[in-house]
Amino acid sequence: IMFSTLCFKGRFSVPFKPENTILTHFQSSPHESSTIKVMKKTDELRYFEDENSKWVELDFEDSTAKLWLALPKKQFELGKIEKSINADYLQNVEKKLSASRVEIVLPKFILDQKTSVKEILAAAGMDYSFKTKKYNFTEISQVAIFNLNENGINASENIQKPAEKKSGFYIFTKSFYATEPFIAIIKDGEEILTLTRVYKP
Repeated sequence: IMFSTLCFKGRFSVPFKPENTILTHFQSSPHESSTIKVMKKTDELRYFEDENSKWVELDFEDSTAKLWLALPKKQFELGKIEKSINADYLQNVEKKLSASRVEIVLPKFILDQKTSVKEILAAAGMDYSFKTKKYNFTEISQVAIFNLNENGINASENIQKPAEKKSGFYIFTKSFYATEPFIAIIKDGEEILTLTRVYKP
């Protein structure tokens, strides 16, 4: 068994404004909901959707890392996205993400979550046994530590910067309301730093 721990720190290129943070309901399942704080903004973001999912990308200041968020189009069908995730699918998402005007609603949350890499790879139909001359890893687990707030991930200083002026012109505004279970991926280039399921923020 091998464990890895990820404690990523990054400030959003354009933070959410604290005055736009509100209370709303997060529907974890058809029979379970809780009241949480959510951040709101409308901005030019890279966005993509297909028949089962919606994807949006958030940039970090002075970093090549990105935060990808994925929501099912139909409520409580996150499993369909998880079954689709593999290297080819994520490359397709990367290619099709394009600049759009997006209204995003995203929970503030603190998450200390252990994820089984074995389960993620198995769901994607990939081999999860890693062997070397000395070791045979039949289980690999990652612990991801998130404190997601208006400024970014594990970004504690409350510094607000002016919103960047965008040059695009958009007739329609896309919506991305993460008020039900969703997936959060931190990636840097082609490297996936962590993939987290958020069920109860």
